[in-house]
Amino acid sequence: MNKKEERNWTIVLIIIVVASVGATKVLDDFYEMNGFISFLVGLGIAVILYVIYDLVRKIIKGNQNQDEN
Repeated sequence: MNKKEERNWTIVLIIIVVASVGATKVLDDFYEMNGFISFLVGLGIAVILYVIYDLVRKIIKGNQNQDEN
């Protein structure tokens, strides 16, 4: 794994952890869910957000490649 790839995975992990902790806090405060269940829901939301981010990034990268050709 090169440095750029390693840095990308670090950013991905930070995004997932921050989003899951934030979602857990919101679910605990507003919906009074059990802590572990709200963490799992928050983790699911974070993974869905990352998948959307990755798709948008690939679409943008694909459009840039088409513009160059």
